[in-house]
Amino acid sequence: FESEKFKNAIKKFHKLFNVPVDEKLVTYYSCSYWRGRVPRQGWLYLSVNYLCFYSYLLGKDITIVLKFTDITSLERVQAYLSETIRVGTRFHVHDFSMFRNIEETYQMMEQLANFAAKKLLSEKGAFREEEYFPAVTNEMVFQTAEG
Repeated sequence: FESEKFKNAIKKFHKLFNVPVDEKLVTYYSCSYWRGRVPRQGWLYLSVNYLCFYSYLLGKDITIVLKFTDITSLERVQAYLSETIRVGTRFHVHDFSMFRNIEETYQMMEQLANFAAKKLLSEKGAFREEEYFPAVTNEMVFQTAEG
């Protein structure tokens, strides 16, 4: 069952980022993206294949679309006076912070990045999404590190 709020997030995700129509949004988070020393409040969207961010502030928007297969590093660092998730690609580093639950967000990003890498490395048909993500639906039930 999808909540109305999540259905709206799915529509916004597809409208903002021009991803394939069948791309499945897993979850989304409010956070800040750091461009230089200035935080930009917005929304981080995580789908099966993409990490996307959108912010609109004072007439300017920032849109970031990264394929999980293009991410070369993912780490938690202490920066900008708060814990930050640093996402690296071959050409850029992107810093995101001010999450309500950074542990949950980081674990989900890590899981999706690992899934994308396994899918990329596997032979066609040898890797089945449901084996690694049996609970991936449009709404996720998150497990804590303890449980």
